[in-house]
Amino acid sequence: MATSTNTLFVDESGNAGPNYLDDEQPFHVAAGFLVAQANLTTFRDAIKTTLRAGEKGAQLMKSPDGQRRAIDIIKRIGAARGTPFFVIMDRRFAISGKMVDVFLDPFHQDAVDWLPTSALQERQRITERLSDMLSTTILNDFAKAYKAPAVGEFERSLRDIIACLQSHGDARLVTAFNGALRHVAAIVKSETYGDAATTHGQWASLNVPALAHLLRHVDRVMDSRSGLFDVVHDRQEQFRLLFERLTTALSDVDADVVEVRVPDGTTYRGIYRNLNSFCTCNSASEVALQAADVLASSIARLARVATQSHREWTDELQQLALMTLPALMDDCPIGGAPPFASIYAHERTTAALLTRMFLHQR
Repeated sequence: MATSTNTLFVDESGNAGPNYLDDEQPFHVAAGFLVAQANLTTFRDAIKTTLRAGEKGAQLMKSPDGQRRAIDIIKRIGAARGTPFFVIMDRRFAISGKMVDVFLDPFHQDAVDWLPTSALQERQRITERLSDMLSTTILNDFAKAYKAPAVGEFERSLRDIIACLQSHGDARLVTAFNGALRHVAAIVKSETYGDAATTHGQWASLNVPALAHLLRHVDRVMDSRSGLFDVVHDRQEQFRLLFERLTTALSDVDADVVEVRVPDGTTYRGIYRNLNSFCTCNSASEVALQAADVLASSIARLARVATQSHREWTDELQQLALMTLPALMDDCPIGGAPPFASIYAHERTTAALLTRMFLHQR
């Protein structure tokens, strides 16, 4: 049995739980650093010399001086051989994506046999189309209904969606969402899972898929390193049990079958073959978690400013971008090379992030 040779320290920024409507936090970011056990002492020492105990990345992002300190911290962490990973999820785009997941699932309705759950690229395209066509009101009404699924609320949401799609002449999607309307009771039943400890609202949060995708990136990188990796996540009692269940359900150490090739040609890692353990810890007792917090806060800040044209893209933000955002260019790897970052957002959002960075270089 292989032993753990690396540790991933993870934190989040923009945590709003199941609230998809938080305009103050438009992006949810999960980020972390993978550190070899042999380098842990050096890694922790690098953080202790640059961050005060309890200091938060969100505070650093509020001023140019704080951003310069964040730049120095990330540089020092890199010098201490910490490998960065991050996942960006656009909160409002996720509303459209959740509509597709919930209403256009061929397991729960009969009008979308042309859209299997494995058709990831087509589902992304439909998500982008919905986010372009549907009004903020329709998106918000669905997000509110999704917090506690019920037949009446889902029916009202579906009728509004269908009316909008009809006005745009999208007959195929009209038929698809009418299929959901016919089977709304079954859809509600499939969504209202949970127990006294983990409710639908918790599973519906972006925290769960963001962590799942982050760990997939790390697991692929660990294929090329000896041994297994442990995960230490900043303590969030609200999600601790969910995270533990997620990692337990998706872990199969040394599994032979790792990648699943879906019909659109991409590969998808369904399980973690290199994950040894998961635990949560307070950053007051594990200083390495402060590094993950700084990275997550920096990425969230970059995403917010890049997508708001009236916000100034400063030299400090540019330096942070150059150290992190190029990882997004490997989001769709060629030849199976593992990415270190990914983004779940409209293609315009990804373009805005990269465009800001490249234009500032001129």
